[in-house]
Amino acid sequence: MVNKKFFNFFTTSLIIFIISLFFNKQTFAANPQFSLKIIYVPQCMDGRDNDGDGLIDYPADPDCTSPTDDNEGPHSKVNLASSVIFIQGRTIPNAKIKILKDGKILIYAKSDDNGNFSQSIYGFYHGDYSFSVTSETKNKTTTNLVNFNVSLNPGSYISVTDVYVSPTISSSVNEVKKGENINIDGYGLSESDVQIFLQNKKDNTEKILNTIKTNKQGYYIYQFDTKDLLEGNYVLYSKNLLSDTIVGSSKNIDINILISNDKIKNSENYNNYKVKCDLNGDGNVDLIDFSILLFHWLASDYKEGDFNNDGIIDIKDFSIMAYNWTGD
Repeated sequence: MVNKKFFNFFTTSLIIFIISLFFNKQTFAANPQFSLKIIYVPQCMDGRDNDGDGLIDYPADPDCTSPTDDNEGPHSKVNLASSVIFIQGRTIPNAKIKILKDGKILIYAKSDDNGNFSQSIYGFYHGDYSFSVTSETKNKTTTNLVNFNVSLNPGSYISVTDVYVSPTISSSVNEVKKGENINIDGYGLSESDVQIFLQNKKDNTEKILNTIKTNKQGYYIYQFDTKDLLEGNYVLYSKNLLSDTIVGSSKNIDINILISNDKIKNSENYNNYKVKCDLNGDGNVDLIDFSILLFHWLASDYKEGDFNNDGIIDIKDFSIMAYNWTGD
């Protein structure tokens, strides 16, 4: 038996694809990393009773002069019908999706097990609108915004498709001694490639560290050896790769590579982390602190142990504690 949810998604996608072949289509870069399509569908072929007379589209509605007529009502009257925006795309599987209008949350949606999502939004009238789409993972990390603008006429039906939401990224530490490993992980599109990039802040040179395949849930993880890096400040970020095309870039993570342990232990970041990891305040980072952190494993409400501020107590926080271990 065909899954009803899948059937509805497939049917909607097919209709939008067919319409896009024949009607006004605009493709543009929402930001430098990806593109999306905005399709303006004429009222006399959008499947809606735009003028409320009980008749839908050409030729059923005699006010329609042709399928491409963009006014389903009497042409001597001003069309005051509201518009519909249909948004469809792909993101992290089972993610909470926020759709914003003019910077404020308009509506929530959720992606399915494959990361697909679609949402129809009603009640817009003539004017220009700015929209954004972002996703939130189960550990409360959020993606970059996908931004786009639309201009609406009364009674318009607008389809915004190919909305690919960017991946997330996090690291086990933000400051390390050269030659030590950094654990990098995050979420992207399901069973697809994610490229991990490193940019040198000094000269802005960029290189790909690796291309990682995500699992069914969109999760990826990579252990980066810093032995070949020079001392300095770097930026880590990841990008979705779909059919050899980049379709979204994550937020940036700052990484500081130091040469000696002495420099690390005298650095502001190290001392801040050391104070954070001393959960019982006895001046040491030892088994007592480890026991406290273990007690709150996978908790999201114990901010004192969430050293990297990603909303959950997990292996990254234990890695930070182990790095700052004194054992005294």
